[in-house]
Amino acid sequence: MPRLIKPSSYKPLTVSALPRKIGLPVSRWQRLLEVFLLLLAFAVLLWVTAVFSNRYALGVLSDQGEQRLNLYASSLQSGFEKYDYLPEMLSVDSKLLDLLNQPEKTSLVLQANLLMERLNAMAGTSATYLMDANGLTIASSNWQEDRSFVGKNFKFRPYFQTAIKGYKGRYFAHGITSQKPGYFISHPVLDAGEILGVIVVKVGIEDLEKSWAKTRPDDRVIVTDEHGVIFITSFKPWKYRSLYPVADEIRREIIKTRQYDNALIEPLSVRISEETADGNPILMIDQWRRARKPETGQYLVQSTDIGGTGWIIQLLSNTSSAKPIISVALLVVGSLFVVIFIIVLYVNQRRQVLHERWLAEQRAQAVLKTARDQLEDNVKQRTSDLTKTNTELRRQITERQKAEKELQNAQNELIQASKLAALGGMSAGVTHELNQPMTAIRSYADNAAALIKMDRLDEASANLKTIGELTDRVARITGQLKMFARKSVARVKPVSLKGALDSSLMQLMPRIQSENVAVIQHIPEGRIWVMGGIIRLEQILINLMNNALDAMTDETPSSDIQKRLEVTISKSDNFVTLSICDTGPGISAETMSRIFDPFFTTKMTGKGLGLGLSITLGIVKELGGEINAENRADVGACFHVKLQAAVEKKEEILD
Repeated sequence: MPRLIKPSSYKPLTVSALPRKIGLPVSRWQRLLEVFLLLLAFAVLLWVTAVFSNRYALGVLSDQGEQRLNLYASSLQSGFEKYDYLPEMLSVDSKLLDLLNQPEKTSLVLQANLLMERLNAMAGTSATYLMDANGLTIASSNWQEDRSFVGKNFKFRPYFQTAIKGYKGRYFAHGITSQKPGYFISHPVLDAGEILGVIVVKVGIEDLEKSWAKTRPDDRVIVTDEHGVIFITSFKPWKYRSLYPVADEIRREIIKTRQYDNALIEPLSVRISEETADGNPILMIDQWRRARKPETGQYLVQSTDIGGTGWIIQLLSNTSSAKPIISVALLVVGSLFVVIFIIVLYVNQRRQVLHERWLAEQRAQAVLKTARDQLEDNVKQRTSDLTKTNTELRRQITERQKAEKELQNAQNELIQASKLAALGGMSAGVTHELNQPMTAIRSYADNAAALIKMDRLDEASANLKTIGELTDRVARITGQLKMFARKSVARVKPVSLKGALDSSLMQLMPRIQSENVAVIQHIPEGRIWVMGGIIRLEQILINLMNNALDAMTDETPSSDIQKRLEVTISKSDNFVTLSICDTGPGISAETMSRIFDPFFTTKMTGKGLGLGLSITLGIVKELGGEINAENRADVGACFHVKLQAAVEKKEEILD
């Protein structure tokens, strides 16, 4: 293809520089003052935006927190109140009354243990146990566990002391034996007005704390007792601590009753940061996380009482959730300020540009006229060059199409010549194959004439039927040769590979039989369809099988080796592989590297042109396939042809 060369006559476009900007002189101090005032206004605007957006964000956080706090409070109350009936119901059970009257009877102890174990599992409580009048646990739902309450004395617990006086007791404490916190509900067990013991139901809080912790991980939910001690919390490090210092006498009383086991009740590091418009404080609280490193969190505190318990549930909402609102407000206001500043700057610059534009237009008109003249000259010159180049390209394309057509014709003629050469090689066997039925036809015809003269019509009719069958055989042989010899059209469509193989074997059968070659076929059941043409497939098969037969002539390494022509067809994915193997001497390394070269042959002079495998390679590539050769491990060589598989048809499609 000719190269496009820029003509030397092209003239580069040149435009003179535009006039420099003209503006009024501004003093340095005046410009600095303008910048300072602009930055000051921007800072004040951002500060005002931050203050008002913070108030708004805290208001939204407060409204949301109020709703969540009510949900937390109701879940806490309902979680404990639903078990309030259990101790009173168990206190009238006859099995427990019998055990308190006869605590030494083992059978009654077992019945009571099983009863409480079953009820405890059904109710989903942490533990249920029965104490006598001295506070000794004589039966418990966890009687089979390592940390069983049986044999433990809990008379020092306030819930026992309240119930033994005849009242219903409610108490929260950390379990001394189980080492698990819980809410204890106690009730006296009466018999004829006499208090025999106390029944206690312990409700666990682990599930409640976990559900709170998962709801909003950044927030903190705490429940404090009447002394301000945190005993239920969604944040484990705050458990059994206080928001504010606890008096020493109260701390000593808590330790004495072991309400919170051995906890020291240390206060958290709390600082009041500010208050919201509705009076809720915002606290700064130090907390410990990974590797005991302190982290400070800022929380909006909202609280409500749990009626009848003296407890206060508090929701500490992390104010970091309000930061996105403040950031968005600052971003919007800052963006608006920048946009306004850009507009003002643009208007100012526009005034200067309009003044400069008038000065530049006069020079620009002259420059544009010169550039337009140069451009017209360049366009004319380039149009002329492109026209010449286009004409040359059309000529080359025409020549190339003509050459490709001649090449295709030559290739088709070469294929036809190869087929005719193959027909010449098969002529002796075909003549023999045709001579036999023709001789038989002559003999049967003579016999039929004699039988008709002797009025033996049935036997004459049988001879004529045999003559018809022999004529059909001759027609099949000549039909196959005619189909093979005619020129094929280079069309690719689904054809039966088995049909092409059977036709090719029929044409080569005289030679195969005369040379005593065994044909072994490894072919799956049913028809296998490939993309190609029946004549082109037969050309491939006959060329490869002729080569295999040529390899198994007198050049066979040992007469002990049986001559075998093995044909194998296999299918995988979208391809069908055809393998043709022989028991000849194999292919040498030198021959293997040139085996598909045109006019390369290892046969004696006059026995081959060296075009068979070259033509076969060309046909296989036209069909979108691959072909390769290899030596077998024991004896002989194999040719493998890989063709594209086609969708199966009801009938074989021929060219």
